[in-house]
Amino acid sequence: MTAAVLAISLAACAGSAEPAATGSAEGGASATETIRLANFGTFPNAMPLMWAIEGGYFDKQNVKVELLPAMLNATDMVNAVMNDEADLAMTAPSAIAFARSAGRPAVNVGTVMMGYSLEIGFTPETVAKLEAKGITKDSPLKERVEALKGMTLGSFTAGSSTDAAFRYLVKENGVDPDHDMTLQPIADQAAQVAALRAKRIDGLVATAPGNVTAAAANGTAITWDFWTGDKLLPKVGMIIFAGSEESIKKKPEAIQRFLEAVSEARADIVAGLSAEDSAKLKKVMGADMPDGVWQTTLDSLSKLMGEPFTMTDASWESTMTLVNLQSDTPIKVPASEAINNTFAELIK
Repeated sequence: MTAAVLAISLAACAGSAEPAATGSAEGGASATETIRLANFGTFPNAMPLMWAIEGGYFDKQNVKVELLPAMLNATDMVNAVMNDEADLAMTAPSAIAFARSAGRPAVNVGTVMMGYSLEIGFTPETVAKLEAKGITKDSPLKERVEALKGMTLGSFTAGSSTDAAFRYLVKENGVDPDHDMTLQPIADQAAQVAALRAKRIDGLVATAPGNVTAAAANGTAITWDFWTGDKLLPKVGMIIFAGSEESIKKKPEAIQRFLEAVSEARADIVAGLSAEDSAKLKKVMGADMPDGVWQTTLDSLSKLMGEPFTMTDASWESTMTLVNLQSDTPIKVPASEAINNTFAELIK
């Protein structure tokens, strides 16, 4: 990565004109420490992080966050940590497996979201055609998957967890993703929404509520849920914080306080934000979203954030199943190498 690190103070993120201090060591309090964070920007999945910033949770922990320019590739985020360009990465757990298989000591230090979900944002015309055939968003899953035959669907690039999970889903329901439909890889979120708006694709595959949220907000997409993750790959990790063995040695206290802040913000989202706090977060995460779309996004993510902040061996096994759908050569990375729950287990 050659882009300069974009330092964002917590107060500035909340809209202040001038950066504000995030804490001091007076009175015996811990000195302010900085965490450089590789991240994927203001995707809906970043909600716990953004609320930790907007709600002042990092201020309370005396942590300053420097956000690197947004990345869409999970491996790039982990590489930033491995190359000492970041202290942590908010990324997908599959990137840990790929890094470990390449001999790089990446490790999961805290799980933000558990459970994997898939949805498709269809064009209104596609939905009309499906409903004319008697297929609705409430039809049995197998019927909805079979109805995808002949469609052109946009997704993230081959090798992404979204692409792998979708291929797994349709194969499990008797549809061949390589012959029964056309999967169009589109790496950039804006390009995905543009392709849907221009009707170059019939639908857009996403992790719920993911990249179709922007399209749904402006009426470009009608979203159908396809997979809640309760049967195919239960408890698979969706979003985690990754560190390196070296970054953990360098900044253990800062990492602990960072995770404490995110965990508290995450718990408050699950418990339910007040109308005032929800509106405050909406300004950052979805200022242009209709209120209904925003509330649906908030509700969908809350369901994926209700699990403990630690990752279990069972959830790692499900993650590895997903990883090996993306690799021609089977990858074996034991949970003991990929997971460090030391920080998460200290969180009350």
